[in-house]
Formats: sequence, structure tokens, C-alpha cells
Amino acid sequence: MSGVNLGSGTLDFSIYIKKYKNIIRQMFLSEGRTQTVVNGNVLEDQGYSVNYDGNEMNLGLMDRGDKPVHIKMNNNELDQLLKMTENRGPSMGSV
Repeated sequence: MSGVNLGSGTLDFSIYIKKYKNIIRQMFLSEGRTQTVVNGNVLEDQGYSVNYDGNEMNLGLMDRGDKPVHIKMNNNELDQLLKMTENRGPSMGSV
């Protein structure tokens, strides 16, 4: 039984998990941006946005002066990408 002890009793989540297990979905959201500004002039302006709903990933990349890049991948495409890179090891900080 999975539950949370509330002091005066336990709240049992198992009934909710059974009832709603078909609608529980994975979700991943991330955004990042960096700017380099010197004397008020923007020298670099880069960013990304990624969201994944358990079935499809949407990735947006932005670099100052270039057109934004949009990438959409389904689970099979993500799996193939990860298999291609799994034996490469770390890409940064290697000696």
C-alpha cells in the first residue's frame, strides 16, 4: 500500500493510481538562455527550449543572427539517437 502518514491517519494513493493510471503521463520542460553583453552591446545571445510529453519531444534552439531551429522527435527517433551516442562517452571534459 502506498500512502502518506498524516499523523491522524494515512492517505492511500493506491486507489487514485489504479483509477488514473491510464492518464498519468511523463512531462519534461526545460529552457535556458545566455547572453554576453559588453558596454551595452550584445555579443552573444543563445537559448534553447525543450518539452517532452512522454511521446514526442519538441526542441527549439536559438543563436543570435541565425534563424531558430525547431526539432520534433518521437520516441522511436529519440531511442535511435540515444543508441547512436551511448558508446561515445563524455563529450566535454575528457582528458
